[in-house]
Amino acid sequence: MNGVHTLEQYGIKIKSITEPFDTSDPSGRFLLTILAGVADLERSNILDRLWHGANRAARNGKWLGGICPYGYRVDNEGFLTICDTPLPGFDMSEADVAILVFRLTVEQNMSTYS
Repeated sequence: MNGVHTLEQYGIKIKSITEPFDTSDPSGRFLLTILAGVADLERSNILDRLWHGANRAARNGKWLGGICPYGYRVDNEGFLTICDTPLPGFDMSEADVAILVFRLTVEQNMSTYS
């Protein structure tokens, strides 16, 4: 709507080939305003459904995205699971490394800083 208003300030009228409006008359401007309102309502409804869907998935324990935490992987259903695949060239997995770091820092009071 802001773009249409700006164009009209320069004397440019909008006429759609696919929609039945022409901003050169009051009825066309009214129809354009109605269509813009419906588009805004639909956008708000989509955002609301996305928000509720993400909350529902989080409540069910699904990973919502982003970088997967070290020691975990996302399974085919979207849940975090422990990554027990051995690291290339080692006989430890990411989960084993995370457990080792925990034990060294908490149980043996070692520092994570060098």
